[in-house]
Amino acid sequence: DEAVHPAQLQELWKISFEDKEGPARKDQRWGELGFQQQDPSTDFRGGGMLGLEVLLHFAKQHPDLYKKFLLNSKGATPTDGYPFACGAINVVFTLLDLLLLLPSSIPHQGPEGSGKEARTRRRGVQCRYRFGQLLAGSGGDAMAPFHALFLAAVKMLDKEWAASSRQYMHFNLVMASVRAALSNLLRSSRVASVADLVAFEP
Repeated sequence: DEAVHPAQLQELWKISFEDKEGPARKDQRWGELGFQQQDPSTDFRGGGMLGLEVLLHFAKQHPDLYKKFLLNSKGATPTDGYPFACGAINVVFTLLDLLLLLPSSIPHQGPEGSGKEARTRRRGVQCRYRFGQLLAGSGGDAMAPFHALFLAAVKMLDKEWAASSRQYMHFNLVMASVRAALSNLLRSSRVASVADLVAFEP
């Protein structure tokens, strides 16, 4: 929604930098939030506008944690950090893929679809089933389990990044570790409710 989208971006900016006037729709200052383009809308690939909505929800519900993670994403030089907003969008895409909610998420099931692909599908089906259980117990809030899963994921991302070489060229390796940890968490007995996900600490 073109009318809502700029307002959401400005709201995210205000939460992040209370004393700074918000940028224009196209402005290099969006890089301070971790967007890679002057027009943030071009960064919403993969996770789509859902990425912005989930990130804004996180910032509004957990402002102190949000600001901490935003600060932790920055490094002494551009190569020492990662673009936080784009990283969050990447997390949303990873969650959608993990839960088999993207057409590309479903592994090939033909004769060649064995071994690693079969294991990936089994884990995906298990994650999706467990997510469905969380959804059923969410009291009618259809987005609550996804927001809680995103919260757990960005906590993991912050911890994994701190323990890594903190080089952006290795960001995909960090995200691979986050994805594996999320899969294990979602399929484990540690998560029986949305509240368990919200309280989770990696």
